[in-house]
Amino acid sequence: TPMAAVMLSASVASGLLELCGADQFVVDIYGATSRGKTTHIRWAASAWGESRRDKGAYLMDWRDSEVTVERVAGFLNSYPLFMDDTKKLKEDRINELITTVYSWGQGKGRGTVTGRQATQGWRSVLFSTGEAKISQMVRGKHAGMNVRMLPFAAQQFVGGVPDTALIRNSLHWGHAGPRVMEWAMARQHSLLDDHARIAAVWATELGGATEQASRLASMLAAIQIGARALREIGVPMPAWEGAMKPLLLMAAVEAMAAADIATSAWEAVAGWLASSPHRVQGGGGGTAPPHAGWIGRVMPGGGVGVLPAHLDEYLRAARYNPADVLPKWQADGWIDPGKVAKLGGRTVRLCWLKALDWAPDGSEAPEE
Repeated sequence: TPMAAVMLSASVASGLLELCGADQFVVDIYGATSRGKTTHIRWAASAWGESRRDKGAYLMDWRDSEVTVERVAGFLNSYPLFMDDTKKLKEDRINELITTVYSWGQGKGRGTVTGRQATQGWRSVLFSTGEAKISQMVRGKHAGMNVRMLPFAAQQFVGGVPDTALIRNSLHWGHAGPRVMEWAMARQHSLLDDHARIAAVWATELGGATEQASRLASMLAAIQIGARALREIGVPMPAWEGAMKPLLLMAAVEAMAAADIATSAWEAVAGWLASSPHRVQGGGGGTAPPHAGWIGRVMPGGGVGVLPAHLDEYLRAARYNPADVLPKWQADGWIDPGKVAKLGGRTVRLCWLKALDWAPDGSEAPEE
């Protein structure tokens, strides 16, 4: 399938990063249970080594400590690392996930009883799976980390259970990676230029010479070269233009959108209001004030007016800084932060989210 081909291409691309002059990056595979997340990373890992989950096998999971991940990544160096199931990370360890993604390729400096421990370094691809995207887990001020990741929605294998069983029970693994490296060493003097040329094309497709586009274009170019290598060593691959390329482009566009903090915060607020229509006057939940009180009201000109204190409280709880997003919303004309209106019979100041398309069943602007 195209998804399996992209995963295998990203896996072998890990060994090509140094020769291509590309930076390390993260592949984030997300989706509901039984959608093929673990099977896809097992398929990707099989290019380099044993991909079963037995003791001593290649796959790790997010229960492992930050130090363990660091040391294994440093030992593997240019080989990819596979981490399964972010759900196993408790809330108090989310910062470890953030640190791992932000600093992928460089370990922490740590002291020892005799001085400073040598810092680990590596240049590889990190594969991660989880039911939720990493961007959904961290959000807020960390939205910038999303241009270091390519998110892919998990897809079931076309052949279903038989295909999955074939991958799980395979006794032959670790062949493709070394053969790709032989292919690369025979072309080592041209890969740097090849990568730069392909990355320039990707950057144009992603909107031009911005830092975000350039970073993502470098990742996509490395994966494209990985796909080319697999095809040339004889691995059957789906069509590039019609099957694999659209998946990569979709992932890059999704990463750029998630890195836009203002838009990400806007979508989060829209979800918050959609889940609380009973606390919005005129939201279809009746005219009596709710037990916890109103948070805002439907506005005659469209959108919702929200009490600033409640809006700030929600944004901070969702790990967004109001001082970062509110001025951007105002500059884009999405809000009027000083709208005066009636709420529950009182005249109050509201932050009018006038660009918000929000109309649950039964909603209408209350009478003034």
